[in-house]
Amino acid sequence: MTGATGVSGRGVVERLNRAGHEVVAVARRPPLALPAGARFVGADVTDLAALTAAMDGCEVVCHLAPVSGTANVCAAMKRTGARRLVVASSALSDGANLGHVTDTAAAEQVVLDSGVEAVLARTGLVVGRNIDQPLALLAAPVIVAVKGVELRYQLLHHDDLGRFLAIACESGPPGVVDVAPPDALPLRQIAQLLGRKYVETSATRALKAIEFAWKHDLPGMDTTRLREVWGFECAWSTAEGVADLRRAVSGVSAVAGRRVEVPWRLRFPTHRPGPPVSTAANRWPDFGAPAGELDSPIPLAYPTVSRLGGPAPLAALTLSTHLQLLRAASRGMLDAFGGAPEVRRELGDAGAASIAHRLYVNDDVAYAVEHSGGRRRVVGRAYGREVDRIAGWAAESLEHAANPAACSDARLDAVLGRVLDDLAWFWAIAAIGAALGGDELGDLAHLLVSFPDGVSPNAAPAADLRDDGGHSRARMRAERVVRALAQALAALVRERADRLLVAGAVRDPADVAHLTWEELLVPPPDLTDLVKTRRAEQQRLAALVLPSTMSVNGSSGALTVR
Repeated sequence: MTGATGVSGRGVVERLNRAGHEVVAVARRPPLALPAGARFVGADVTDLAALTAAMDGCEVVCHLAPVSGTANVCAAMKRTGARRLVVASSALSDGANLGHVTDTAAAEQVVLDSGVEAVLARTGLVVGRNIDQPLALLAAPVIVAVKGVELRYQLLHHDDLGRFLAIACESGPPGVVDVAPPDALPLRQIAQLLGRKYVETSATRALKAIEFAWKHDLPGMDTTRLREVWGFECAWSTAEGVADLRRAVSGVSAVAGRRVEVPWRLRFPTHRPGPPVSTAANRWPDFGAPAGELDSPIPLAYPTVSRLGGPAPLAALTLSTHLQLLRAASRGMLDAFGGAPEVRRELGDAGAASIAHRLYVNDDVAYAVEHSGGRRRVVGRAYGREVDRIAGWAAESLEHAANPAACSDARLDAVLGRVLDDLAWFWAIAAIGAALGGDELGDLAHLLVSFPDGVSPNAAPAADLRDDGGHSRARMRAERVVRALAQALAALVRERADRLLVAGAVRDPADVAHLTWEELLVPPPDLTDLVKTRRAEQQRLAALVLPSTMSVNGSSGALTVR
């Protein structure tokens, strides 16, 4: 996978990794997060030797890096014997005006001339909540259009692109295919959905105001082959993709080609934080018994953790889902209150850990937030307005999740991902409110929910949060949204469990409680034995008594009570 750190690359890596493939993720810089089964190789596609070394042993290449490296990708494939190439190309590859040749068209010709078996997936603009570098056209404070010209866009959601590319890596006919939803929206309506100001001007001024080739008519995309030959339907319409993009551009603008962040906005976590990588700087916790299968390595730079929730071990689905939620909450808190980028990344990914199937949160997150300085005051002044502004978007997600049984399988997976990501965002928003009130991430234990049943795993009552007229009112609203999204997610998980039962993958819908989140989406073939093993593991770990707060010793990994 070249271009593995981009939003499309990340999506394909996740999907192929879930499906059990060995994935080599190639990019110039390390990703913020990478699935545990994937391997990162730092290489530039313009370096043929490095690219060839990275590709050694690979059967399929998915090329999402800049088109300038396409010739090297094809050359490296011939050297290594890789049999199939999947390329994300552009709808402008044909050239919008007669005689116009684009860079992507030239890159496509390189692929066709090389003779390698290739799928050329042509797309329009890609949108969605995880876009971390929004296009200037859609992220600018003002969306500029050409007066008297109604341009209509077929915008592809990154979920659909990732799903198609992953399918194409495994099978499907070679050749060119347009990948897009069937609906197209005029730019004025797109601006309305994004809440951006819409301005019409002359073509001459528009060319100076935005970096977009208005002189080329945007071609309509013919999705006949996508539907009839590939049997692929997009789960997201153009309108839904644009609405989802609002999350990515919340608090972010593109000004003169630069990404500008608004400090008082509560920004969406476009990257899903991954677990800390096991290195010499990390230690697996040693609690005097065989380690839990889902235990997390603890970074020695941030060795002290405190339990969130009760002492009983959690089942795999509840555990793995909340690890994602709590790491996103940690990253969201650190991003909101500022701090060095490396601390945000390292401490954010280490913000939550699993020890013997119990959830723990890192004490250093609260310390970093407490010493955040002036950014805290800026966030505090806008917190209530921000919660009110964003809560409406969560209502849209709840509406999409209202009837899981009516969703196609692809649509169900798309809604599962959207609700999970919104839940992660609102965990972060609630955690920010807790920090503004002097509380810590661990004080949100009452928000934990078991999956798939949707009940609280804690015997202790919910925290008594009172409206003091300050930040607590907005925090209470954020917590209500967390609870609503968690219940919606539980209902979606139960629908997924019912479908696994019909497919014969599980014997009882309750068995999905012992799958991880990734296994819920793409179940492994041996679910009966896996569920039996996980259930026994949870029972074994229930006999262990662990302290509520502990630190990992650097020399041995032994846990010590603080």
